[in-house]
Amino acid sequence: MPAPLSAPGRSLCKADKIRLATLILMVGFALSVFVHYWYGAYCGYRYPYSTYLYRPGDAVFYDNIVTKNHSFGDLLAVCIHAENRDPYFATIPEPFHEPRSFPSNYLPFGAILSYPLTLVPYSWAVAIFITAFAAILLTFNWHFMRTGDPYADAISIAALTLMNYPAQVVVDRGNIEAFVFTFLAGFTVFLIRRQFAGSAAMLGAAIAMKAVPVVFLPLCYRAEKRRGVFIAVATAAAVTIVSLLVIRRPMTTSLSRLISILFTYSGNVTAGLESAHHSSSLYGLFAIGAWFSQLSPGANAIWNALLSNYSLIAAAILIGSIAASIMLPMKLWEMATVATVCLVLLPQGSPDYRLIHFMIPFALFVNSKTDRTNGLLNTVLFSLLLVPKSFVILAHETSLNSVLNPLLMIVLLTRTTFEAYRRRRNHGQTVADAHQPTKNDRRRPSPRRKK
Repeated sequence: MPAPLSAPGRSLCKADKIRLATLILMVGFALSVFVHYWYGAYCGYRYPYSTYLYRPGDAVFYDNIVTKNHSFGDLLAVCIHAENRDPYFATIPEPFHEPRSFPSNYLPFGAILSYPLTLVPYSWAVAIFITAFAAILLTFNWHFMRTGDPYADAISIAALTLMNYPAQVVVDRGNIEAFVFTFLAGFTVFLIRRQFAGSAAMLGAAIAMKAVPVVFLPLCYRAEKRRGVFIAVATAAAVTIVSLLVIRRPMTTSLSRLISILFTYSGNVTAGLESAHHSSSLYGLFAIGAWFSQLSPGANAIWNALLSNYSLIAAAILIGSIAASIMLPMKLWEMATVATVCLVLLPQGSPDYRLIHFMIPFALFVNSKTDRTNGLLNTVLFSLLLVPKSFVILAHETSLNSVLNPLLMIVLLTRTTFEAYRRRRNHGQTVADAHQPTKNDRRRPSPRRKK
């Protein structure tokens, strides 16, 4: 039997949330493909008008490496880094020149995890990567998105897997964010099954890959208190140490080199509009504002001040969000939403493939009870983060995506936090009212003692 529709005025059921999300994904995907195809085929416009994905030739490696084409550039890079177990001193040969320095900017576990893929031909590695990621995302959606109607479920799960914009960008780049998502998905599954040790260990592995998943620690603390946090941190430390032992260089040499690389990389991704290219960060939004306000000295000064003080702004949002998720009576999906917004929104460089992590709070949200209004609004917000919105190119390779996605996340974070605060305030008033004597109570005479 198909899942029932929500009754008017009551909570929005799981089936309605998934149907609405599926509709938005399908329409967004079809519209984006049509518009970009029109730009490329009929108007003759080149990149970035011709596709909402990355530049096809932005990772040019010479023929003695693999090919001059895109080659799933990020995957090829991590394979080059891991092949000789020397990621922070890796090089690539250049014709008629000395090899060029090509170091990794990932933490040790992230830099060395792809080593098994280097044991097979690169074309096989690509096929394994794509197949594994598709299977993981399909399994995740199958686990969380079923409503009981086989035909409707097949359509929804196919749309959420294949028409999912951040998932497409993960594949387009061949980026190891797919591995981070795998660990966070495992963390979520173990958490709802109340297998807290396994959940914390999966989170620790994700932290060891890219550090930023540390924002999910409040969920560990809520579930298992200090023990969960300890297991996650200990796992991250153990995995990092093992990864450093696998790397051929001494630990101190590798770590000092990594720190130097990270500082250099940070400067590169924050120059000009670079931080806004295929990015969904708050810093990128500020960079766009500064770029377009150059002819207005007053407005430009404000945007540049925001950029200059971004570290303080991001730290304030992060601390406030974590404090709110711990102190306010948030549901599990709300805590996951706050953590995911911080993970995607706050880093200075936050490529669009990182949006894949919104599948985690969205999966928890559709399985939670919400009233009709909030259910509709939050479903729309989550779904819009999963569709490409690159119809308008603002400058160079920066599209409307880089403006809308940060704004959507700010709205989602604000709504989630406010609802939790309102819930606590209303609960406090209810308790106070229960103990507050009424006017009639004060006027009621006390019973006379019987003689």
